[in-house]
Formats: sequence, structure tokens, C-alpha cells
Amino acid sequence: RNIEMKRNNLWSVLVCSLAVSFLCACGSPEDAVENFYDALYDGDFDAAQSYCSDDAAAALEPLIKIADENPEAMELWKHDAAFERKFFRLLTEDEIKYQQNEDEKQKNADAKQKKEQRKNLSKEEFEAFEKIEKAELDALKGAQIVYTRWSKGLVFKHYLQRNFWGRWEIVKIENGHALPERIMKGN
Repeated sequence: RNIEMKRNNLWSVLVCSLAVSFLCACGSPEDAVENFYDALYDGDFDAAQSYCSDDAAAALEPLIKIADENPEAMELWKHDAAFERKFFRLLTEDEIKYQQNEDEKQKNADAKQKKEQRKNLSKEEFEAFEKIEKAELDALKGAQIVYTRWSKGLVFKHYLQRNFWGRWEIVKIENGHALPERIMKGN
């Protein structure tokens, strides 16, 4: 009986240790995005892919192919990345609010355009279009969004979801909205 208690205690300690390790290793969505860009700027595209879903990682395949086939292109990438790296940062709270407001405006404009398109499509075409749109929205349901400034005037919007192992993965990256000078104020 004493041996059984010790074995159960040992299993409990092991399970708790693994759970703590697992939760600590997951980090935040912001950490995943920053680590992705650190690897990207360093030209370590394989490491950058590890922060992406399979679909998002596939977008880096052309860069990997160029890097493998042309060392001069890789050196140029690292040179350019060193310049761009100084502009990279997560957006501030005010900048995020601006992005969210602009996203809402874009959503409303898209809804108007969709309504106009419906007039020109057959019922079957429109239903197929809506089915594709719904699948895209469902794929991003529950995703965390992280906005970054990648270059002096370029903002990216990253969608992240937890994978099976609990790590945050970038599942989609799209362009954000240019930041007006009144919001950036020296950033």
C-alpha cells in the first residue's frame, strides 16, 4: 500500500511538472510573433516556419528555395533585414484602436460591395461565394490578433491560434492599415 501511494505521488508530481512546463512553454501570441520575426530577420526561415501553421509556413517556401540556391541573395536579405529590423515593433494601444476602427470601416465597405455583387451573380454563384467566405471566417474563429509595424510604413495583422501542443501559431498574415503621423508621434 505504501509503495502504491509513493507511485501515485510520483505520477502526480510528474503530471504537474509536465503541465507547468507545457503552460510556460506556450508563451503569448505576441511572443510567437516576435520570435517569428527574429528568425525571419536572421534569415532562419526554418525556425520562422516553426511559429506558423502548415499553410502559413508554406508561404516561406519560396524564400527558403532562394536562400538555398543563391547565397548572395541570402546575404542581401540579411543586409536589408538588418535595416528593416529597427522599425519592427508591436503596435501601441492607440495604434491598435486605430487598426480596429479601420478594420470596421473596411468591413462595412466590403458589406456594401458584397451587396452590389449579389445583384450581378446568380443564386448558385452567390451561395458558392458565401460558402467560401464562411469557411474562411470559421477557420479564423477564436484567433488572437497581433498587429506589428514591420517596416517604417508597413503594418501587418497576424492571426494566431493554439496548435495541438498548446503553442501559438500564426495561421494568417495580412496587411494592416497605414498609421497616420498623428498616432505614431515619434514611434
